[in-house]
Amino acid sequence: MRKTGFLLIVALSFLAALAAAAAEGSGLRLIKARGTVNKSEIGGKGLCVFSLWDKARGTVVGEDGGFVTVISDSRPQKLSVKDQRQMTRALTIALPENWDRINFDAASTAVALLFEGPDLFRSSGGAKKLCLAMAGKKSFQELALFLKKNLPLKSLEELATNAECSALLGKCSDEVFKEDHAAIRKSLSVAKDKLEKLLP
Repeated sequence: MRKTGFLLIVALSFLAALAAAAAEGSGLRLIKARGTVNKSEIGGKGLCVFSLWDKARGTVVGEDGGFVTVISDSRPQKLSVKDQRQMTRALTIALPENWDRINFDAASTAVALLFEGPDLFRSSGGAKKLCLAMAGKKSFQELALFLKKNLPLKSLEELATNAECSALLGKCSDEVFKEDHAAIRKSLSVAKDKLEKLLP
């Protein structure tokens, strides 16, 4: 599994208080958001939802899986669920317009693991388009099924060393972002050709 995704997971906890403080001094509007953790697909004890914008540094998940947290109303954002050991058990992408129906499950975790880079968080429209593109891929269904079987038993940090999980994530990333990858390769090839023409 890609290292940057897990570095972001860890960073979410440490940046929570700083982000909330910054929001208070800006024009950014924070809103209360509600949702559910699907406990049949997500394991762990003492679950809490973590948002960059929630000064509480973790909102307790109820017995029924319900929770209330704080999000920004300006753009998509990544939220996490941690257990009492501070291990990450699930992820989701929260859209401001879906503030009252945020959901954590195996599929939402698969989507959030594939979201990387600031461009993917600039607009809800772009995020929705990418989510739909992911859902239609066979490799995404395979990744979501793997997580559905394993998340009740293991944290994402534990799954980071699982070879099958890494392979599924890589396969799905390549399939979902193949056009972007092709464009990058083409751009690098053009740049290389230009550089070679400049060299004596």
